[in-house]
Amino acid sequence: MEEEEDKEVWADENLDEEIKAFLSIYEKGRGTPVDIISHLEYFYNTLDCNYSTKNPFDFPHNYPCLQYREPASSAESSSKSGATSTLQDKTLFEKHRALIFPNSNTDKSASQSKS
Repeated sequence: MEEEEDKEVWADENLDEEIKAFLSIYEKGRGTPVDIISHLEYFYNTLDCNYSTKNPFDFPHNYPCLQYREPASSAESSSKSGATSTLQDKTLFEKHRALIFPNSNTDKSASQSKS
């Protein structure tokens, strides 16, 4: 009986519920490393075929934890030129995407990519 209960705890639908509850709290982003966010997205990309749910990584704006930004220190904010975006400036989701797609053009503006 105990083995069956262990399987239920690790069932995709239970993990989905726990992960979404976690991602719904903005402050959870403070102590969450980007590699953990990558593992969570991997989970959603490898769900059991008989379980269907909305992938939070398709709708990151609906999950406050993924929108978490490190507060800028006063020294950093005074030295910024404003023209470039550092990793520090990015949301947790943006940091995750930069890790997964390091050569992506997501940081460049449309005018820069056309020239």
